[in-house]
Amino acid sequence: MDRRVFNSRSPEETIRWGRKLGAELAGREHIFLRGDIGSGKTVLAKGICLGLGVEDTHIVTSPTFTLVHEYNGRYPVYHLDLFRLQHTRDLESIGFDEIYEAEGIVMIEWPEMLEGIYHPDIDIEIFYEGECARRIVAAFRETVRGDH
Repeated sequence: MDRRVFNSRSPEETIRWGRKLGAELAGREHIFLRGDIGSGKTVLAKGICLGLGVEDTHIVTSPTFTLVHEYNGRYPVYHLDLFRLQHTRDLESIGFDEIYEAEGIVMIEWPEMLEGIYHPDIDIEIFYEGECARRIVAAFRETVRGDH
């Protein structure tokens, strides 16, 4: 995997980086978003959605309680949050396999339960570097450009 590191000093910079990433996506990528609570996973997801042509990013919110949000852009965008799921068997209740195989972009917050079962095209981890500063480490599969 090709690895890229981006240092963000603000949520706005994180959104800008995500927007660049989203603009380059080909339409069938699976993106894992990792990081502590409040690290900026959903902020980055907003940026990715902007780059994908989602016009109203106010609707891009954490799907913590609904588990799945769907947005319309250049491609359908599926935004999942698996934090509240206890077991991989719970994935069936949200139609995970259908979503994962769908045409479009699949972004998954808290993907840890998928380890060894599903493999992302882009694996992103966000680290706290200060009050607003973050270090974003993205690993791109060889089939994904990652020129961001």
